[in-house]
Amino acid sequence: MSEKNSPSGKFLNVETWDAMKACGFTEEELIADQPTGPIIFSYTRKQAIEDGVLVDLTRPGYRRVLAMEGCKLHTAMTGTAFAATVGSPNERSTHAELWDTLCRLGRVLRAMRVASLSLSERSDRVTFTAPGVDDKPVSMWALCGPGDDGEPVLTIMLEGED
Repeated sequence: MSEKNSPSGKFLNVETWDAMKACGFTEEELIADQPTGPIIFSYTRKQAIEDGVLVDLTRPGYRRVLAMEGCKLHTAMTGTAFAATVGSPNERSTHAELWDTLCRLGRVLRAMRVASLSLSERSDRVTFTAPGVDDKPVSMWALCGPGDDGEPVLTIMLEGED
């Protein structure tokens, strides 16, 4: 099966897989193109942001801090990592509390940048320690990987999260 028969060169979901079989493609042809078989379930980065599993750091309010720390990729942080290191302002937060939130985010991004600059080899991941909301050290890591459309994105997590 050629690339043009695979929609946009992406992995096939079960419905598309079955439709292609109904159109005359054999199971062997489909397996030759998609050795892992059809995608049974997927959870996109966009869905994770909408669900609050990931906090989008490129949204207004955080975007300026990202730029100040040199982050040019779409960047998100797991909700648990965000709560542990940045905290969450609420609708009644004062100006000073909002400023503190942005400063804590800057400390996390700075710790990540310093750790990435000290890597001896090129890598898609970096481990680092950042101050938590209680100023105790929090072990974290960041991964640069593909986004929903294959674009490079950065995800910041607590150690042990994936």
